[in-house]
Amino acid sequence: MKKYKNYNFDQFVTDSDFIQWVLNSTVESDHFWKNVIQQFPEKEGAINEAVAFIQSLKAVEKPIPQERLDLVWNKAKQAKVRKISLQAVWWWAAVFIMLVGISLLIPKIQKAPKFNFAENKTEQYNEARIILPDGSVSSIPQKESEIKIASAGEIIVNKDTLNSANLQQSQEKFIKVVMPYGQQTSLQLPDGTTVYVNAGSQLSFPVSFDGKKREVYLTGEAFFDVVKDKEHPFIVYTPDVDIMVTGTEFNVSAYSDDNFTQTVLVEGAVSVSKKVRFSKSIDISPGESALFDKESESISTSKIDTEQYTSWIHGYIICENDPVNEVIKKIGRYYNSDIILDGDLSNITFSGKLDLKEDVQNVLNSIAYTSSLTVETEHDIIRIKN
Repeated sequence: MKKYKNYNFDQFVTDSDFIQWVLNSTVESDHFWKNVIQQFPEKEGAINEAVAFIQSLKAVEKPIPQERLDLVWNKAKQAKVRKISLQAVWWWAAVFIMLVGISLLIPKIQKAPKFNFAENKTEQYNEARIILPDGSVSSIPQKESEIKIASAGEIIVNKDTLNSANLQQSQEKFIKVVMPYGQQTSLQLPDGTTVYVNAGSQLSFPVSFDGKKREVYLTGEAFFDVVKDKEHPFIVYTPDVDIMVTGTEFNVSAYSDDNFTQTVLVEGAVSVSKKVRFSKSIDISPGESALFDKESESISTSKIDTEQYTSWIHGYIICENDPVNEVIKKIGRYYNSDIILDGDLSNITFSGKLDLKEDVQNVLNSIAYTSSLTVETEHDIIRIKN
């Protein structure tokens, strides 16, 4: 990193690592260059100019359109006309040659297609299940369960070992743990990381973490207690944001029917970044939240009481002036109940502790009693009225 201390615009645009980051960024490379700017803030202007320049020329077709190549070549000629040093001319020529080469190479070095979150739907399932890379499915009837992915490739569900003989031959594919509404699980990943997967959620991960990164894919909500390993960062991908850590405890809520994705940090440190190339990652500290607003596509941070967002893993919900409609949505997910809100309840809030070991009727009565609401049940449909 120290070598970039004395870099200027010309050196950045001819640095192979820099060009690779601009054309094919990763979470790690975004984090690295963010640290470069933090360590050498006086270089931010040169870096931004170099990024903009390479972006304007980057190959989106094969080969690069001639007008773009002419633009680079003209830059080199202009430098010579202005009697800039011969070294500067060679820098521009190097840019020209490198971008031509990269335009041919990019199709070969691009990542495999991104994980398809559109397939991560829990609505189609009425029972928890584990889907193995070969497509075989094991159902989990219990409301709460424990799953362990052993390093040897064994999968243990509630102390029973699944038939997963061919698991180790499927290194490039994913295991999927699906929790429909009404069911939860605690999951131990191959590296020892513990994940509590909430109702209405799906977590996908590789058979083993053999690469430089430990990557998982989440829709819904999960609490992560990540085993520390600075050499192998742990990354949680959601449809809207990516969260990178090395070892920490945090909660992620990324339900498709919510208008936000929220990361709450209990211990350690995490970096949250939008799924937009060159977007700056945001670091949060314990006791803070990073909230991604899906409408404005912005991330805001705030101080919060982490217990309000993590108490669900202990079997209760803590609320403090929370909108009743949001509380009811959580309860509906947990119990897999059809709850209809009659009338405008947007201005009504609820504060208190809800014990999820109680049946759904008792939990809703607790809310109704303190919020001046009424609960009516007809067949399997529950109505909340103002």
